[in-house]
Amino acid sequence: MARDLLSAPTVPHRCVKHCLLCSDSDIHCVAVADTIIRIDCAACGAVLQLEYAPPDEPGLTARIELLVEPFSQRSACPERRH
Repeated sequence: MARDLLSAPTVPHRCVKHCLLCSDSDIHCVAVADTIIRIDCAACGAVLQLEYAPPDEPGLTARIELLVEPFSQRSACPERRH
């Protein structure tokens, strides 16, 4: 069942008030698209993408993707030289 992307609700990025991983309120939210918000957390370093009403999963209210792991979960690999 395909869903019309134009009918998906527009979500204001101001509705996210804290990090979904560490609950800290020192976050920066950017609306990437009408239904997609990127959340950058200064406290834990995580970067999340929150997609409301994903068109490929009509049964989901929202999908959360972890784009960058929190500081505490990153592997201790040496810096890469370019």
